[in-house]
Amino acid sequence: MTHSVTTTACPVALCLAALIFAGAAGAQSYDTPLKADDLAAGERYRTDSHASGIQSLGRDIGARRWLGDGKWSGLKSGVDAEVDAKNPKNTSNLIYGKPFYAMEDGEVVGCWANAVENPRPMRGDEDPKMASPPWHASDLKTGLMAGGGNHIWVLQSNGVYALYAHAIPGSIPASVCPNRDVRFAKSLSYSNRWPDVHPYVEIKSGVARPKVKKGQKLGLVGNSGSSSGPHLHVHMEKDAKSQPMNFARGMTTPIVDSTDINGPWTPLKGKPLPEGKILFWPPHALGTKLTWNGTAQADFQRTFDHFADSGYWMDTIVCKVNNGKISYDTTWSPVKDGWFGWFGISEASYKAKKADAESKGMKETWHNICNGSHSAVFKKV
Repeated sequence: MTHSVTTTACPVALCLAALIFAGAAGAQSYDTPLKADDLAAGERYRTDSHASGIQSLGRDIGARRWLGDGKWSGLKSGVDAEVDAKNPKNTSNLIYGKPFYAMEDGEVVGCWANAVENPRPMRGDEDPKMASPPWHASDLKTGLMAGGGNHIWVLQSNGVYALYAHAIPGSIPASVCPNRDVRFAKSLSYSNRWPDVHPYVEIKSGVARPKVKKGQKLGLVGNSGSSSGPHLHVHMEKDAKSQPMNFARGMTTPIVDSTDINGPWTPLKGKPLPEGKILFWPPHALGTKLTWNGTAQADFQRTFDHFADSGYWMDTIVCKVNNGKISYDTTWSPVKDGWFGWFGISEASYKAKKADAESKGMKETWHNICNGSHSAVFKKV
């Protein structure tokens, strides 16, 4: 099997990079606000199209956990779904407590960090439009808290404003948000769009504004502010208009009946998240080296695609057989040039691909035989 994005006769990572940068050409592309590093096996993020207006190109992001047989859950492992439906808890939600990160370099121009969290999520049998919702904190109802709860406004280096909202109280550090009060001194009218934000939220010009770097951890996903349950809200705006969030990396698959964990997963390649209900698999953060062991053969293609999309190339691949079942142990490091990678191919196919790779200036850097199948890596080194 080869990498699924290889559609031309060129190295896998080189093809992938070409597709990514072609998609991003002429438009700003960002890091994703969430990372795959914080997902356990079988977990993905989940989102849907947003409301209209200034937030129309934004997203509310939750998380889902694979149960098998096309079934997913938004609750943490061990939580009784029936019990939680009657008495929902913030901490039961899979997304609750996941870290979120800066999508671009910039400076913090407004924020709040210690607003009281909503006591619980909304129940499924409750009317979201009811007056004085019991799932909202009293400070929100009295106007002593912003709709974003614990949130951060970042003026990015490209002049676009980004909002990250609904964090856990105290999870945004003082180095990012110097506003440390629990509630506003008084309620004031404001539109909750930049620059017409609550005056207590704004970090005035002339005051040292915290700087953030792309990929920097900003806080933890919670349920503060105008929210019906734990999630991360992100959107970008400029000149009172919603701005697209084009992500350089990451993969998505639509949520349909019996959505499978193996997708198909489609790389974003510099485009925004698709409209509609989707599962979202952000990239792993680029580090020095990753070890990924015990991946079943049936699941390996998605793993291969994910790490290639994240900007890694495969260093080693070892096939193992246990009770007739094949799995792979792999190591990965940040890609430096073009490469080919194959797994589970016949000897004849291996020889043909080896000759083709060498004709393109590739050198074999790894070869493994298991149960009569070949796995190999070729790199332009």
